[in-house]
Amino acid sequence: MYCFTWKISCQCCNQLIFSLAGLTDEKVKAYLSLHPQVLDEFVSESVSAETVEKWLKRKNNRQEGKLLLFTINI
Repeated sequence: MYCFTWKISCQCCNQLIFSLAGLTDEKVKAYLSLHPQVLDEFVSESVSAETVEKWLKRKNNRQEGKLLLFTINI
């Protein structure tokens, strides 16, 4: 499937496709929450190990930031 002839981000293209299909981010998140095997299968087949590592680093950094805020607010 081609987005457009000019270069646009995949996220923008996905939002357009979701919009045309009547999907919202919230609907997709709800579906994936109810069907985690779909997300697992997609990530296993389509996402590089480097990207997963980047996601984990980002998540850990967010959790460390929340812990720091919690510690400071006590």
